[in-house]
Amino acid sequence: MQRLAALVGIAAVVAGCGSASSSVTHRSVVSGRVFSHGCPAQRPGQECGGWFNGTLRFVHLACPTAGTCTPSALAASTHSDRNGRFRVALAPGRYAIVAVGLENSLAGQAFSVSAGRPARLNLSIRNGIE
Repeated sequence: MQRLAALVGIAAVVAGCGSASSSVTHRSVVSGRVFSHGCPAQRPGQECGGWFNGTLRFVHLACPTAGTCTPSALAASTHSDRNGRFRVALAPGRYAIVAVGLENSLAGQAFSVSAGRPARLNLSIRNGIE
């Protein structure tokens, strides 16, 4: 939970810094879908959960030693559509995702990007209200 709070805090601080430099030429396309589980207030017969339609921030992780990664900078930001689909170009490296506006994030679902190799991610958010 502390790691989650740290990632959300860092994402909020660096959000105003813009995306990573466009001088990186070996970016890879990362695409996928995000589903959100949980509802703030659920009524009888109401579905609880759906495709996440909102801002996703991709935070670069610095991993000086195996198994030890810390958030270092905002790499990119994009918006998923009403069907949870997103697409973003990222430089090679390790990343975590923050879903803006939710109590929880995708921070526990870190992933790596390899130069010139597209990546496909299907992610699920549990916002803690179920």
